[in-house]
Amino acid sequence: AQTMDCGACEVITNVKIGEFTYQITEVEKPGQPDETRELHAYVLYGQCAIQVKQDLNPNMKAVALLHEILHAIIRQTGLEFEGDDYTEEKFVIAISHGLLALLRHNPELVEYVTEQVQA
Repeated sequence: AQTMDCGACEVITNVKIGEFTYQITEVEKPGQPDETRELHAYVLYGQCAIQVKQDLNPNMKAVALLHEILHAIIRQTGLEFEGDDYTEEKFVIAISHGLLALLRHNPELVEYVTEQVQA
């Protein structure tokens, strides 16, 4: 993944999810033009793009990005949640916060799964 400088933090500009490379951009208002909700981030599946709200603090930005990546993984794997989209949303919220904490607090795990175990 490549990064772009944002002052004190660096935001990645793309991420590979499955066989697709998603472009990541920071925008003032994520979502479709007619979106009425206040979103932190939004994934555009057909364009392989993720929008992240530019004025979020760095921790919230990281969670929002992981959140949208998880939605993309779910979509690509064909996993379907019974009921409405809210069930998927609750799952992604819970996992994105837990995953960020896991990755941050266990760098040795990240090293192990990314460098030592290769297919």
